[in-house]
Amino acid sequence: MDNLRDPDALRALKDIQSRIDDVETDVLIAKQEYQSLQEDLSLLREERERISTPELPSRLLTASYLEAIEKAVEELDKPISEQTSILKLAKKNVKQEEDTLGQLYQARRSLLSQVSPAQVLPEELWLNIWTWVDTMAFHSDREAAIAFLLSRVCSRWREILVRTPRMWRRIRVHYQSSLDRLRVQLWRSTPYMLDITYVPDFPFINVPAAQSASINLSKLLAELAWHSERWRSLHIGENPRYHRYVYYSDATCLAPRIFRTLLSDVLVPNLQHLCVWWTECEIGSPVNLFRNGAPSLTAVQLLSVDVPENMALLQGLTSLELIQIPPNIWPSARQLQDILVKCPALSHLGLDGLIFDQFSETHSLTPVALPSLRMLKLCFKTWWEEELEDVNYPEKLFHLFNAPQLSTLQLIDFDTLSSEQLVGVLEATPLACGNQSLEVLYLHSGEDGDPIEIDPSVVARLLKALPNLRHLWLDADKGDVRKFMDVLVSGGPHVFPWKPLCPALQTLTLEVLGAQLEDDRGGYVRNFLDRRRRQQLSIKTVRLYPQDQAYVAPSLLAWCHENLTLELLSERGASLMAKLVSW
Repeated sequence: MDNLRDPDALRALKDIQSRIDDVETDVLIAKQEYQSLQEDLSLLREERERISTPELPSRLLTASYLEAIEKAVEELDKPISEQTSILKLAKKNVKQEEDTLGQLYQARRSLLSQVSPAQVLPEELWLNIWTWVDTMAFHSDREAAIAFLLSRVCSRWREILVRTPRMWRRIRVHYQSSLDRLRVQLWRSTPYMLDITYVPDFPFINVPAAQSASINLSKLLAELAWHSERWRSLHIGENPRYHRYVYYSDATCLAPRIFRTLLSDVLVPNLQHLCVWWTECEIGSPVNLFRNGAPSLTAVQLLSVDVPENMALLQGLTSLELIQIPPNIWPSARQLQDILVKCPALSHLGLDGLIFDQFSETHSLTPVALPSLRMLKLCFKTWWEEELEDVNYPEKLFHLFNAPQLSTLQLIDFDTLSSEQLVGVLEATPLACGNQSLEVLYLHSGEDGDPIEIDPSVVARLLKALPNLRHLWLDADKGDVRKFMDVLVSGGPHVFPWKPLCPALQTLTLEVLGAQLEDDRGGYVRNFLDRRRRQQLSIKTVRLYPQDQAYVAPSLLAWCHENLTLELLSERGASLMAKLVSW
């Protein structure tokens, strides 16, 4: 650190500190001298008081005795006067020394500020740190940008931030956001591309207040629309957790109507990433997004948005997710195939709900080959009461496309029926989702945490179909997790001799909320890891989250520290890790 500091400032600081040490000593001596003079003066005054106040009444004393008292008092007045003058000079000296010391302290503070890390670290390092904080931090407040907070720390930080446009490019809009602050951020971010997020958090408020909030939101969006050529990423709504479908909704239903007009007419020549999580009160409402097109669009995530109305946008994409599509605006099988054909470079695909419930013509279609698809996310949750319960969802899905080079499979709200159907597809058509190339499997049993109750034989068939699996992520009931572990070490029920599965498995990630580790303090996890180790198939890395729940099993943590790499993740850390399986 010293090589970053100004050597002249360091020398001056050393000299100042030396002077401070000397002056502090002088101040201490001056104060001691002043205190000593005060004590001497106090003794003289006490003596004068004693002499001038005889014990007998004055009428009983002789004239000569009274003259002697007066003469003695006069003799004491002279040293008292001299001592008082000396004391005043001593007090003045103390004050001068203290003033000098205060000036030296001020000079030292000035020099310290010049050589402190906040001042001497190179600007590039501060910008890297701030960029990391801005990217990693989850902003639960309503600040438009973390740069507003950082710029208040010191004048140097503010100077750097004000002239660094990229630190202002992340914009969060809320119905209570300040229009003036937004304008400042837009001005300071010029000419950088903007990443915009609308946080839909309308409260349950009365109509006049709701109208006021909608007026403010309209002004904010109008201001953003003036800079639409700089939009790079637009998120309407937020997923508060990385894998759970929990949605915000606007109690007033005013924001969607405002956005519908904005998204229909605005020009977005540079928009690359679009995420529209529509609100519950507007689900199924037809809306044509960007009627003038979005030529740079590469990643799209739509929740409850009319897909047939927006087919023109869904082409040339590398990432696509269609989430919670209501029955009245489902795309047809041929429409979905048309989308896939127009996205030959698609690398990530997410399909949600029983979107294929209505498809009756899938057997007559030739599957579209998606050689670039690497990540497939499937959600088996039933969103709509109109859906049928017994649907061959995975089978119909892979009649539409196949992904021979798939590397990551994410299964959300997995259940008994969907697991059996998916395994059947994997066994019948191995190239449908790249059995041989698939390395990452993420399994999530649902928001409610209900047991999948998957049969161990189905688990064995699933894992046998994925021989090159390297990373397994289980977010499920404890009983389901134990089934996977038992099958991994035994090969499945009624298998003799035992033949462990997934020999390439290296990483195990577990959510440990609830009672996952409480009963036996994680003993079943330790036994599984130890058995794999004795089978010469050691798992190299274990990730547990959330970390505060993992501490209920200290013996498991100690064993893992000794035998493998253990990572304890926060909820936010797990969210970032989830980007391995979802954008």
